[in-house]
Amino acid sequence: PARPMPAKDRELTIGSLGSPTPSTKGEDDASTGLSGSELQLMEMLDQADNMLNSGSYGDFDQLIGDVNDPRLQALRQKRDGAGEVQGQLQEVVSELLQIGRKQSRCGLDKPDEEESARIRDLIQATIEKAPKLAVTKTVPEIRKSLNGKWKLLYSNSEMLDFYNGVTGFANVFPSSKFKDLSMEYFSDGYASDAKYFETLTTPLGNIDAVVYANWDLIKEMSFMTNENSVVLRNYCTKVTAGPMEYEAQENWKSL
Repeated sequence: PARPMPAKDRELTIGSLGSPTPSTKGEDDASTGLSGSELQLMEMLDQADNMLNSGSYGDFDQLIGDVNDPRLQALRQKRDGAGEVQGQLQEVVSELLQIGRKQSRCGLDKPDEEESARIRDLIQATIEKAPKLAVTKTVPEIRKSLNGKWKLLYSNSEMLDFYNGVTGFANVFPSSKFKDLSMEYFSDGYASDAKYFETLTTPLGNIDAVVYANWDLIKEMSFMTNENSVVLRNYCTKVTAGPMEYEAQENWKSL
């Protein structure tokens, strides 16, 4: 049966949830008309909204990763039988770089399941073995170490996959295809500029698209781990592709 519309003074809004007393199984909360599981979902949405409003994007990713997504469950099952990665940090990174350089189009041409699982294990081992920058380095030291040019070797980002790159132009320009991505970071301690160089292949040859951005580093406490973390934030300003130039507006979804 359809639920009655809550009274106006009892409407549920993001940020309005408290800590309701859990209802017994099969019963609805009298004040909202929602079951206990629905209230838990609303609380999770409330947390997600607060994280996004505060800029805690990493925590948000981990929060939605806890949802019982069948794809995430499948990945967990594959990793259950993976042996612990052996070797020192430098050895782990060397193997990771070796496999990463073999990937086509930054991982958009999917590796086989065995290689994909190995990449995940190596990344996890790198995270566990590497020094925690939030503890061992200051923000100016980390910012200085980021200066220079970087090349993306591999990503399993669903957003990168969905938009076929960072600009999304591959979904717009006819017969075009994302090829590779490199980045350049510069900071003198005052101004911090970044450029993302995306190469697209087209029937007429390669097109270089460039995303211009300002960037910043901050340390913040992770809601999920209760540990200090380092967050890099980019604020895109404009995008060029050949002779065309666009303003990087907030509704540019891929950015």
